[in-house]
Amino acid sequence: MKQWVFGGVCDKSDFLKYVASVLSKSGSKVLLVDGTPDDIYQYSMGQTIDIPGIYEFFGFDIACGFDTMADVENQIRRTSECSYDYWLIDAGKPSFMNDDDWVKADDIIWVNNFSLSDLSKNSKWLIELSKGEQFQNHCACHSLLLNVVEDLTDDAYIDGLMSLTTVRWLGTPIRVPWDEHTYALKIENEHHARLKLKPLNRKYKRALAELIERLSEMEQRQIYKAFRQAERRRA
Repeated sequence: MKQWVFGGVCDKSDFLKYVASVLSKSGSKVLLVDGTPDDIYQYSMGQTIDIPGIYEFFGFDIACGFDTMADVENQIRRTSECSYDYWLIDAGKPSFMNDDDWVKADDIIWVNNFSLSDLSKNSKWLIELSKGEQFQNHCACHSLLLNVVEDLTDDAYIDGLMSLTTVRWLGTPIRVPWDEHTYALKIENEHHARLKLKPLNRKYKRALAELIERLSEMEQRQIYKAFRQAERRRA
């Protein structure tokens, strides 16, 4: 079982649902954990979550409504009859994970976009995290940049903020492009409580595949085969 933690306050729900869909189509059992302040994944599922639980969504499961990672783990131990190959954890608020949770992760992916408000919050959060002895000694982060608009977004400001931390960074940042079609697909999926991937542009798919290839043992041909299967799934 692999745990991938995606840290940061920005909205990464659409990207993580696409990752979960591709992994599930590769034959893996996937749990996507909602650790966001407002339990935003409930809106993707077309229902309001009053009771914390595990909900099936287009071939993978979403854990929604929980206050902490420990609550999710306790729920899984009590009720789940199956084990998961992948846990994708959307850690969107500092209170969701404790130091031990970060150390247990197989990979940590720190997610930024180009919103100055989100960047400031992320920088402060990561500075506090990196002060912890466990995090300093045992954790390193991949960098994922969302909503990249070529020729209009400059990584230098993000690099400057992230350099204020003592985090060890792994590899080069993975840059996920943004355009009006990507945003329109996100809104369409949310409003219809479904998950379409086919309209995503090539650069977006390439970035998504790069992330999976970097973190998993899957080869590129396996990833794109799973991608095609996910694209064929009908709502």
